[in-house]
Amino acid sequence: MNTGLPLSSDVSFFFVNFSSIFIHFKYWVTEKYFNKICFMVREYISSKVIKMEEPILRLRDKLTKEMLWMYILKLLKDRPMYAYEIRNELKKRFGFEPATVSSYVVLYRLEEGGYVSSEWHESEAGRPSRKYYRLTEKGEKLLEKGIETIEDVLNMLKS
Repeated sequence: MNTGLPLSSDVSFFFVNFSSIFIHFKYWVTEKYFNKICFMVREYISSKVIKMEEPILRLRDKLTKEMLWMYILKLLKDRPMYAYEIRNELKKRFGFEPATVSSYVVLYRLEEGGYVSSEWHESEAGRPSRKYYRLTEKGEKLLEKGIETIEDVLNMLKS
C-alpha cells in the first residue's frame, strides 16, 4: 500500500521522520486524514515491533521447554514437592505453566537417572497419598553443571 509517507525498515528512523513532519501535517491535513495517518503509523510500528520480538518469543519458548528439568531441579533444591505442587511453583516463580504430562515425563526421567528420589506420604483423611520428589546429590551436581553451561554460553555471547 502506497501511503505517500516516507517508509523505512528502521522503526526508530521512521518514527523520527514522522515526528518531524507531524507538525506540518497537523496544519494542512484534515482531522479525518490525520487520524488515518496516525492509525497507519501505529500499525506500521506495531508490525515492526512484533517482528523484532518474534525471535525472542521463540527463544524464550524453546528455553522454557528444553530446560524444564533445570527449573524442576531448582525447585526441588529448595524443598521436596509433589508433582502438582511443582507445576504450580513453576508458574508462580518462573512465569510459565508446562503441560501436566511434560512435568510428569521430566520427573520420571529425572528419577530414572537418579537425579531425584521419591517417596509416598500419607495425606489427610479422605485424600489420596502424594508422591514427594526430593533432589539427590547427583541431581544437585547436574543442576550446578547445567547452570555453569548456561553461564559459559552467555559469556561467549557477551564477549
